[in-house]
Amino acid sequence: MVALPFLTLIVATVVISFIYFSQATLDAVAEEASRLILTGQAPASGQGSAFKSLACGMLPSYMTCDNLMVNVQAVASYSDIDAAAPNITFNASGQVSNSWSYDPGAPGGIVVLQLMYMLPVISGMDGFSPSNMPNGTKLLVSTVVIKVEPSS
Repeated sequence: MVALPFLTLIVATVVISFIYFSQATLDAVAEEASRLILTGQAPASGQGSAFKSLACGMLPSYMTCDNLMVNVQAVASYSDIDAAAPNITFNASGQVSNSWSYDPGAPGGIVVLQLMYMLPVISGMDGFSPSNMPNGTKLLVSTVVIKVEPSS
């Protein structure tokens, strides 16, 4: 009688721990990827797929590149930064239909890097589901704001 609730609690704890671990991992990848922009080593504007490939290479093996979305925007000032959570839209076949920008900015400019990852999660037997997306995944978002180093 106590075993099922206890097992459910254990599964929920493991799932939530995995989500927090994955979020910390995504934060570390975002920090590492932002260094490429910060130092001017990132691919030029318009080459978002090349930058995504670099970011994918930083992901651990349990995270797939197919679930990663990258949004890089140059902004004029810190007050122009949109801190709202991204609005993910899906097409009829369940694929993400958003188009993300890639503008690594100019030397001395302010750049916002967002890495978004749709983490597959399991649902518990009691209806527990940590997913926050219609496709049953948990959207993890990591945002880094940097000022690109001036060129010498």
